[in-house]
Amino acid sequence: MNIVFVVLQVLLLASVASGGLYYETLANLLTKEEGGDRGNRGGGEAAAAESFTPHQNLDFSSIPPHLLNYTRILIIGDSCDRYAVSDWCDRCGFPALKERDIIPNNFTQNQTYFSIFQPYGARRRGWEVRTCECARESVVLSFLFQKFGVKPQGPWHFPLQTSAGLEDVLRPGLRINDVWRLGQYTALAPLARVMGGWPHGVSLSSYFWDLSHPDPEGIRRNHSDIWLKQWKTNATELMQIVKHDLKTLNNDIWLGWRSANYFVPVPEGYHWNTNHALLLLQKMNHITDELAPSLGYKVVNTLRMSSSLRDL
Repeated sequence: MNIVFVVLQVLLLASVASGGLYYETLANLLTKEEGGDRGNRGGGEAAAAESFTPHQNLDFSSIPPHLLNYTRILIIGDSCDRYAVSDWCDRCGFPALKERDIIPNNFTQNQTYFSIFQPYGARRRGWEVRTCECARESVVLSFLFQKFGVKPQGPWHFPLQTSAGLEDVLRPGLRINDVWRLGQYTALAPLARVMGGWPHGVSLSSYFWDLSHPDPEGIRRNHSDIWLKQWKTNATELMQIVKHDLKTLNNDIWLGWRSANYFVPVPEGYHWNTNHALLLLQKMNHITDELAPSLGYKVVNTLRMSSSLRDL
């Protein structure tokens, strides 16, 4: 058997095994810090989403009653987050649904999951989401892939897949705010419909795709300090716009920033996750450890929970 395939399987198993700890801890933090009414906070909140996306018409009236008192958590991140969410859903006995799944489910009172996303036409092809319900924890957990990182223009993660359906709006010259609102924000409406309302808590993260898909200047040894300074500026803008937009939907929302787990470096020229990239990643963690709390985010330090969470 190919040794690379074996190593990839081992890394995947390691990431899945440690993912549950991260999100159980996140759910505990959310439950502990929020308190109060967990009921549906729909109603007038729909108008806020429509200020940027007038084509979206949110209707919370058909939400299954059992979801109204559930804790709703949204994870906006990379493959590490996706693996962890999928693992958590599996352990709850309800495999995570994808935006392409055409099956009935509890979220939509016998509608298909796909039908919730279908009205968004070509735009939804730029999204990648997961959602599941965990009855024993009274939690609905969703994942939204942060493919764009904190870069205002490409190359992004798999550009053709990322921008599919978004080519007409994601053009050079955009700011981080524009990329978020055009590429990610619009996915919140269909997610809110299947979650039972706007999320009570959101975990945000952006590291690996920023390191692995550099702009034309690249992440070169001679430009590391300049790149880190720009990354901090862009990460600040992302945190600010996400906080602004999500608090408009739900002013009581809990905001977290997931720190990055470290990886095993490979030789230069083999892949992006080199020793140099690892050093940059450590500096990025140090930056966000101070930056996130200053902007109203609680740092979810996965390094202290488990050192084995890996991205492929």
